[in-house]
Amino acid sequence: MTVAPNEQRSARQGASSGDRPVLSVERLSYEVGGVRVLNEVSFALARGELVAVMGASGSGKTTLLKCLNRLLEPVGGRVVLDGLDSASMSPVELRRGVGMVWQVPLMFAGSVRANLSRAVELSGSGVDETAFSALLQRVAFGGGLDVDARHLSVGEQQRVSIARALACQPLLLLCDEPTAALDHDNALRLEATFRELCADGMTVVWVTHDAAQAERIADRTLILAGGALRDTRTS
Repeated sequence: MTVAPNEQRSARQGASSGDRPVLSVERLSYEVGGVRVLNEVSFALARGELVAVMGASGSGKTTLLKCLNRLLEPVGGRVVLDGLDSASMSPVELRRGVGMVWQVPLMFAGSVRANLSRAVELSGSGVDETAFSALLQRVAFGGGLDVDARHLSVGEQQRVSIARALACQPLLLLCDEPTAALDHDNALRLEATFRELCADGMTVVWVTHDAAQAERIADRTLILAGGALRDTRTS
């Protein structure tokens, strides 16, 4: 029997309701030149949950993602990853637990295999090359391990970048408009991939400008305005 996406989301939330949150964001703030770009943002994510983040340009969406993995250091509040305050973790340790997928994928020099190997080396995840083909299959990448990653289409590179993030075995995956550079059909395929990953326990924060996309894929949508959390919508 095929389970509808909304039913899958409800099942995931029910299974996770008694668990410790994978991510707790508590009054998180960030400022530039004395101006608050994020202002006391708070929310929590259960295991297997996909939360979309929406808002106008300049509302703080990408800043929020960068503060979650300390590419930017917040000026107030805290981020708790699986029970540990991220401020107590080294940047390397934190980024082993928090993966990042950018809007425009950036490939390391060399083959797809080299890209995955480099990620494993940096993360210390323990994943070996025997798992690489399964990772690529998981993200519906149809190319080979030995093709030059920089010669792939943008859509193919994005799938490799997601496989590369998954090779690090993160607890949490942060996605900054990962389908923005893709055509509609490829965007839908990638959305389906993420729904499957979340059904298997991956936790995702997904920034998007597309309200219809948020409705399709997210358990909840957080609305930022002026750096503050203004609304939360449940799909």
